[in-house]
Amino acid sequence: MLQYSTNMKGETMPYAMGLTREAYNIIYETFPDKNQADGVASVFEKVLLQLDVNSRVVFDERLETIILSVKEKLGAEFATKSDLEALKAVLEKQIAELRTELKQDTTELKVELKTEIAELRTEIAVIDTKVTNLSQDFNNKLNSFKFSMIKWVVGTLVITLGVIATLAGLLTKLNII
Repeated sequence: MLQYSTNMKGETMPYAMGLTREAYNIIYETFPDKNQADGVASVFEKVLLQLDVNSRVVFDERLETIILSVKEKLGAEFATKSDLEALKAVLEKQIAELRTELKQDTTELKVELKTEIAELRTEIAVIDTKVTNLSQDFNNKLNSFKFSMIKWVVGTLVITLGVIATLAGLLTKLNII
């Protein structure tokens, strides 16, 4: 694939090795006549382009020779179609065996999981029962504590009223009230 670049005259040319800006400067300094300098630069550009094209052709030819040589030397190392088909048959058999084993393992795991789930449900039911019983016991103890507190407060009030009544009686006898 050729790429294109613009030369000093502004012309679009296929990009080969191309002249550098320094080369153009030397040509234009050496040939003060612009037409002569353009001609020399153009000749150099065409020569470089032709060298690039020639080197690509030679490279392509040598590459093709190298590729053929490598193919020939490594041909014995490559798998043939029958080798690949034999390998495919072996792999398909192994895949089928693995699928069967996987299905069997999956079935066993399902049974184990169902058993585990049933055991967990039983444990959850036992825990739920214990929590319910604990909650009920707590509520009973809380209610009992409430009644004890009420009795204590009422008893304390009765005693306090009795003390107040006694004090009032004493104060009345002493004529303080």
